[in-house]
Amino acid sequence: MFAKRVERCYNIAELRKLAAKRLPAPMFHYIDGAADDEWTLRRNTAAFDGYEFRPRSLVDVAKVDTSTTVFGERIEWPFFCSPTALSRLFHYEGERAVVRAAHAAGTFYSLSSFSSMSIEDVAKESAGPKAFQVYVLKDRGLSREFIQRARDAGFKALQLTVDVAVSGNRERDIVTGMTVPPKLSLMSLIDIAMHPAWVYRHLTSPKIEMANVAHRPPPGSEKLGGIIQYLNNQLDRSVTWDDAAWMIREWGGPFAKTRSAPRKSARARSCFRITAAGSSTSRRRRSIRSRKSSTPSAARSRSSSTAASAAACMCSKRSRSARRLARAAALIYSGSAPAASAASCRL
Repeated sequence: MFAKRVERCYNIAELRKLAAKRLPAPMFHYIDGAADDEWTLRRNTAAFDGYEFRPRSLVDVAKVDTSTTVFGERIEWPFFCSPTALSRLFHYEGERAVVRAAHAAGTFYSLSSFSSMSIEDVAKESAGPKAFQVYVLKDRGLSREFIQRARDAGFKALQLTVDVAVSGNRERDIVTGMTVPPKLSLMSLIDIAMHPAWVYRHLTSPKIEMANVAHRPPPGSEKLGGIIQYLNNQLDRSVTWDDAAWMIREWGGPFAKTRSAPRKSARARSCFRITAAGSSTSRRRRSIRSRKSSTPSAARSRSSSTAASAAACMCSKRSRSARRLARAAALIYSGSAPAASAASCRL
């Protein structure tokens, strides 16, 4: 029954409406919302919608090739799944279902550090290309452990998120009680009770946990809320370019970081030059120059927290298109590859 309803959703807006019906309000607003007044969410959506296709007439399109290269891996179309925390809050299969879907669609899957399935379990689920999203944490040993586990599990790339110095002030979640620790309102509890399918799956599935740190919970933080608070406290406000350079050396493979302003482009180039992963610096520069002269070929990500826009921060200050690229591009540090976008939910 549910599969048939999904098949009748012909666009993202219809899928969103269906999710609002299927999920209890606290869970829906957690995945649908953003921080404070949600200006960034609306502006990113507007920027995404601002791109238009420019069809050319009298061109042979009998054979269309939408494939591109991301992190040195060939994917069938220029979109990939960006990292989403605690996916099992929204569906009982969680990350397991998304990584399988990404593989079936011929594209990349990105796993969040704050996932509800472990790095190793996700790796076993699919042979498709995968990236791991990571933070520079106060406990550098934990960051180093994540990197080593992702490498051992066969992940192809590392995505560093640096735009979350503190947890976002998510006002919707304050209203619904989806906080840490949870303070569910009476209306939220009633709404949860009115979604028996979600409740049944939640009660008959293994408990939801921060799977990547479940083996080393801090004292007194065995419950999910305590572990979330622990990881929130691990977000390091003192992170600098030197820390990014350390992580690049630690990983030693294809690497991306979150978007930064054009004025940081020279520092970003210096930072990314330290790794031998991907293509040479000269190839990256040629790739960037070629992108400046043309409109990006793919629609861009709605997510402000995805770590998919590394190359945008390396565009030239002198480029007339630098501002537009830095605002909307989701280019990947992968040599001379075309742009790819992140079809994502919010962290």
